[in-house]
Amino acid sequence: MKKGLIIAAVFLTIVGIGSIVAYKMYNKPHRDVNSEDAVFKVSVSDLTKEFREDETAANAKYLDKLIEVNGTIAEISKDQDGQLSVLISNDGDIAGVLCTMNKDQFTDSKVGNSIVVKGICSGILMDVALINCVFVK
Repeated sequence: MKKGLIIAAVFLTIVGIGSIVAYKMYNKPHRDVNSEDAVFKVSVSDLTKEFREDETAANAKYLDKLIEVNGTIAEISKDQDGQLSVLISNDGDIAGVLCTMNKDQFTDSKVGNSIVVKGICSGILMDVALINCVFVK
């Protein structure tokens, strides 16, 4: 009987601690991209080239880091929730950088304009992906 109570108490303690940790992780505040300085400043061509040549090394270098990217707007789109996505590319580039903008970002920029954005690198699929992006210029 005593042994069962001890096991139950240990189990409940572990579940309680796990619940607190999960709650803290779920409600962790987002990084403030506006106030942070970029770790890297790179052109779209150089960034996509690094990922094409050695994705593992590029992931080690850029993944989850705040980077500033400059290039030319190839496409601007909004989803149903009003989330703005900007594809930055340069003429002749096979891939580009897809920037998911913060909802408070507004642009009067047009396709073909030069742009500089800063965001958190989340890797590459067809294009290099940056999240929580803000316009720099």
